[in-house]
Amino acid sequence: MTALHKSALLPVLLLVLLSACALNPESTEEDAELDAMRLSFAPPLAPLGTLNAHASPNEEIERIDRKEDDALPVRFDLLATQSPVRDQGSRGTCVAHAIVALAEHFERKLYRNAHADFSEQYLYWLTHSRQDGYGPLATDRVIEGSDAYKELLQIRDLGVPDEAVWPYEFYSRSTPQYPECAVDSAGHKEAACWTNGSPPSTAYGATMHRLGEGRQLARNTEELRAYIAARGDPVAIAFDVSMPIINASTNFEHGYITLPSDADSVFPSGSHEVLVVGWDDNMRVQRVNASGLPEFGNDGSPVYDTGFFLFKNQWGTFGWGRRNSARPGYGWMSYRYFLRFVTDARAAEPGPAVSGPAREDCANGIDDDHDAHIDCADNDCSALPSCVAPMPSASTFTGSVLIPDNDAAGIDIPLVSTAGRIASTRIGVNITHSYSGDLQLEVVHPSGERAMLRDRLGGNSRDITSHFEGEAFAGMSASGTWHLIVRDLAAGDIGTLTAATLSVTECADPSCAVPPPPR
Repeated sequence: MTALHKSALLPVLLLVLLSACALNPESTEEDAELDAMRLSFAPPLAPLGTLNAHASPNEEIERIDRKEDDALPVRFDLLATQSPVRDQGSRGTCVAHAIVALAEHFERKLYRNAHADFSEQYLYWLTHSRQDGYGPLATDRVIEGSDAYKELLQIRDLGVPDEAVWPYEFYSRSTPQYPECAVDSAGHKEAACWTNGSPPSTAYGATMHRLGEGRQLARNTEELRAYIAARGDPVAIAFDVSMPIINASTNFEHGYITLPSDADSVFPSGSHEVLVVGWDDNMRVQRVNASGLPEFGNDGSPVYDTGFFLFKNQWGTFGWGRRNSARPGYGWMSYRYFLRFVTDARAAEPGPAVSGPAREDCANGIDDDHDAHIDCADNDCSALPSCVAPMPSASTFTGSVLIPDNDAAGIDIPLVSTAGRIASTRIGVNITHSYSGDLQLEVVHPSGERAMLRDRLGGNSRDITSHFEGEAFAGMSASGTWHLIVRDLAAGDIGTLTAATLSVTECADPSCAVPPPPR
């Protein structure tokens, strides 16, 4: 939007100033306090490009199945199922706050737990301790923050405990108090510096609250509103932040985020994650420029953004968004800002009604339940066949095989075994794919008997790096050529298999060596 000519702007500004003086001749103490907070406001933002590291191009994201003539409400909100607004303080934990707020929404909506309050501190630690580049040394860069894709995986697999188990700390640790925050020779800090240590012993055995499978949504206003209206559930979004726009006086007070003027060189300062909980198609807010002054067109008329999403933020309730019309601490983002600056959108299925404590993933080299025992040394794993007896690796395939798109034949990877009678088998795979929910994995025993390993699970999550352990062929001979079949059963996304392994636990008990009856 071009700026108003100077001669036309002066009378307008004079009128605005005179009106303000007439309505409020003296600033109140509250206004002065708010203005002081605004001028010093510098929220912790993630580096640009980090919160959308797993975002797909819009055209590759599966659309919501809905009728074109389904009318969406003009106004809608999910305020009734939202937990109180938190404050992330000076730490880059916005994603953990948004994802935990989503879990608290489901707990309140489905299980009538009006006091649901889960540990953002734990989810932040969990993601940093389990993901590449987050521990024990963050080797990619000195980082703080994560992204919704990673954190949804962790809360799905292991969950988070109640806030009381590990209360949130508002401030990051610093070098004088904590040796793990010292920068090493390569310029990195230990992950424990970013996570403020590891969970307390009370976290072991605590009840964990989980979310279900995550889903990526297309970044357009129709798609987001359709999903929220149909499901009655919020959506976490990542967006690039133009600080001069959100810090302008009126915007700061009311939590408005309007589109920057085309005439302004307003570059994003960083990225942030919030939870979208509603909208108002008719809301109209006058834009401001980079100096915080109202925007006017060439004809002298105000320039407005119309249509806004309502979002739950985590910057507390006493500063930014303090006078938001929905609730203190919430924000309103214009549809136009959304279309230009939102970089990722994620939803999730609800988790189970009753969740148990975290359990060990028995083959990842990580102390998942933080009881000081890892993999087979953990009681959760010690009875597994793979932990009871050595597991000879019968065959390993490495290479790069393209998986044909939307092809029921798929690829056939031979794996040769010389092992004896089977107690259990483990199939490991490493597949890069832009939409893992397209894939079907099946293993074929040398006898021709088949077992399905994975059948189009995972939705729009990327890649499969996992193992599949079972006793489908127990008692049979492992000797011969096995076949791993990988099929892509939907169009639009492609992938490559880069590694596959077959491992067999042989029978340790003589009774296991007796072949099973015919099937």
